[in-house]
Amino acid sequence: MTPEQIDDVEFAQTVSFDEFVNGRRARFETELRDVQTLMLSSDQPGTPQFLSSAKENLASMTFFGIVEEFDLSLKQLQRQISGFKTYEIATRLENRSDASQLSLSRKGAERLSDMLQNDMELYRFAVELFSERTKGSLRCDL
Repeated sequence: MTPEQIDDVEFAQTVSFDEFVNGRRARFETELRDVQTLMLSSDQPGTPQFLSSAKENLASMTFFGIVEEFDLSLKQLQRQISGFKTYEIATRLENRSDASQLSLSRKGAERLSDMLQNDMELYRFAVELFSERTKGSLRCDL
């Protein structure tokens, strides 16, 4: 890691969520702004097709899952991949984080909303598409 990256990690580990969101570190903003949309889009940020391209690419995928629907996502994956074994993990091996309260000021919420505007729309689209696909597959199972 570079000294700048080490400094960034130390900063992120020592500040509150609100301080992190409101911090003016250019690299954070560059690397976090609409990062999911950026990974899925065939177009550059700022272009009119940026979000629509990401949605089209997501819709063309045979499979994607939703973390909040982990079990259902795994069932969908099992339908797609012949011989995919049931996912089982001992409770003691689960990677679970303690739930912690994150507080975010109105200014922080607005900044986060601005930084993730396309990602939030892409997420809503993904949840709706996932719901449609799972309803369709559930009908096939009946």
